[in-house]
Amino acid sequence: MKNVMFGLLASVVLSSVPATANAAELVTNGGFETGDFTGWSQFGSTNNSGVDPLAAFSGNFGAFFGAVGSTGGITQTLNTVIGQTYTISLYAQIDRGTPNYGIITFGGQTLDSTTNSAGFDYRQLTYSAVATSALTALTFEFRHDPAFFQIDDISVTGLSGAVPEPATWAMMILGMGAVGGAMRRKQAVKASVRFA
Repeated sequence: MKNVMFGLLASVVLSSVPATANAAELVTNGGFETGDFTGWSQFGSTNNSGVDPLAAFSGNFGAFFGAVGSTGGITQTLNTVIGQTYTISLYAQIDRGTPNYGIITFGGQTLDSTTNSAGFDYRQLTYSAVATSALTALTFEFRHDPAFFQIDDISVTGLSGAVPEPATWAMMILGMGAVGGAMRRKQAVKASVRFA
């Protein structure tokens, strides 16, 4: 009976501790569903770029970039943990025609680049990168003289540790106290038993 009670108390304590961490989304307005570049900063040539329903991969909006003669794009600074690995994903499409140029960077690390691409329909692009700073810039830079680059559904995720709530801490402490008390009583009984 005591072993059953000990097992029950231990399972209650262990079940109150979060087993896994959750993936935390770091990007603001990654799907451009605000209908504009809210959360992003534009730089360089901003002509022929914007947010439009025709550029959407999913939802109502996507972003398009067609800077002529020089590059332009968007950037967003993310709160990151130094040394942590992040998954960066998005959907991208490139219209045919040259000259064109595109580069994606994460904290200055080049994730992908293309020059004079033959063009392709929307596809998912996924990368992995380690943060080297507490603030990391995610940057998309483009030039497409005759047409456009389109991007949508940008996501950056990393694992965030789950922190127990105060009620969970109280339950854990109470449970551990009960387990400790049960073990102490068991040891006291053992000490009082003598062999003749």
